[in-house]
Amino acid sequence: MLRGLTASNRFLVVERQDAENDEYYMQAYLRDDGAYWLEYREGRADAHFRASCHTLQLLVQVFTMWLYRLPGWRETLIWAAWSAESEV
Repeated sequence: MLRGLTASNRFLVVERQDAENDEYYMQAYLRDDGAYWLEYREGRADAHFRASCHTLQLLVQVFTMWLYRLPGWRETLIWAAWSAESEV
């Protein structure tokens, strides 16, 4: 599904079905420059983070590690707290 991101289909969101609420997810966004934004949220607004990812291979790796709860996925990219200002 990540490989299918295009200019007309930029988002992929995966929610954890086994989480306590629907605020546990990871999402990818294909940017105009061909790189990606990757975000994850862990249950609440103050646990929402974003990183820039420049290759599809790395995007797939981090997304897969998160999906299967494999250790080390957070250390693969530089994450920053997400805020509405980061959308600019």
